[in-house]
Amino acid sequence: MFDRITFILGEWLVSIRRNLGMVLLGIITVSVCIFISAGLTLAYLGILKYGQNLTDKFEMRVFLKDQTSVQQISTIAQKIRTMDGVATVNWIPRDKAWAKFKAENPEKTKDLDNILPDAYKVVLKDLSKSDAIAATIQSLPEVEPDGVKYLQNTQKQVEESLRFLKWIGLVAGGLLALVSGVLIYIVVRLTAMSRRLELRIMSLVGATYTTIYTPLLLEGVFQGLLGGLLASLLLRLSYGQLQTAVQGYQALTGMPPFPNNQVFLVCSCAGAAYGLLCSIMALMNLRGKLR
Repeated sequence: MFDRITFILGEWLVSIRRNLGMVLLGIITVSVCIFISAGLTLAYLGILKYGQNLTDKFEMRVFLKDQTSVQQISTIAQKIRTMDGVATVNWIPRDKAWAKFKAENPEKTKDLDNILPDAYKVVLKDLSKSDAIAATIQSLPEVEPDGVKYLQNTQKQVEESLRFLKWIGLVAGGLLALVSGVLIYIVVRLTAMSRRLELRIMSLVGATYTTIYTPLLLEGVFQGLLGGLLASLLLRLSYGQLQTAVQGYQALTGMPPFPNNQVFLVCSCAGAAYGLLCSIMALMNLRGKLR
């Protein structure tokens, strides 16, 4: 058993040494692929989390018609609370709102009576449902025409930014994954073809498929694993530079620490699995020719 393991590892090292240039190219391509894909994923999740933390700033104001009774106000509040995507609903009595407005604008309101209606402050927990929630609230008969106000344009900008990052990540990551996969496939295929006679002799003398093909599979795993490790290191360095760059911006302070363990584990496993998959595909295509 020990001799077999030693033989497999020796063949693996020989294969890497013979195709060192292509192996290094495959590692670099895999690392760039994972770096861009993982970087865009982290950016997407960060913006998504930041947007979710801004729900209080994307509140709605709902203005009611005059002569709405206290009982109706309570009933409407209960209806809004049951809507999917609503976090909290707070009643803003017209008297309190007018007193606050007068205190802030004494000159403008000196001789005026209360002109403000009763209103609600509605805080959302799912910004993607704000348009549907606004339309449902607006359909209530006690709500003034055009009585639902919220930051619709700002919310759409956040959603469009998230969608743009998602598509960029899919396109760029997909293209680079294809390129790196082709490189790993070519390296394993060339290695197998260059050693076709040697592999044929090994088969004739009784070597199992495991002994014959494992070094080639290890070569693909090696390229993918090193590519993933290199990508995670680049992500760590890039994140550190980003933290340094945004220190002077108050709105962007408080960036969370870089998830070292999670990123290294995910990138390494993803690279190794991808390298193994490409190697298996290359050997399946060549299996009949190597007999």
